[in-house]
Amino acid sequence: MTWNVFRHNINKGEIEIWNVFNHHSFTLFVEKALKLYKTNKIDYQEFDKRIKTEAQYYFWSKSEHKVIIASWPPYVDKVELQRLASEVAKEPTKYHYNIEPTVAEKVDIYDQLNLNWDAFVNYIATFGDQPAKELELDR
Repeated sequence: MTWNVFRHNINKGEIEIWNVFNHHSFTLFVEKALKLYKTNKIDYQEFDKRIKTEAQYYFWSKSEHKVIIASWPPYVDKVELQRLASEVAKEPTKYHYNIEPTVAEKVDIYDQLNLNWDAFVNYIATFGDQPAKELELDR
């Protein structure tokens, strides 16, 4: 299965597109919950609840799974412009300066999943038991 999100790769120092099913423990849990659902041991609502709880455990409010979304170009207020001007005045030959955008939002992987939660759970319920090679999305 493939469900891509954005995450910060701390080893490479860059934002990457990452498949949540690359998380081994999360995927093992999803497979167990899917088996219970497919054998009618739990209903769809319970399946949804279990997936949500596990997604929260692994991906909610974890600093390693957060990215910051900001407007482009970044909006900065008067205070930030004054701080930046002061920094440039102190070190005019510095190669780059950090800008603290006024309009920005921290987003973790759970937030990204939650944006399309119903589709995510339906995707797992529908395609979760198919081998990856049969899915066009897993190329």
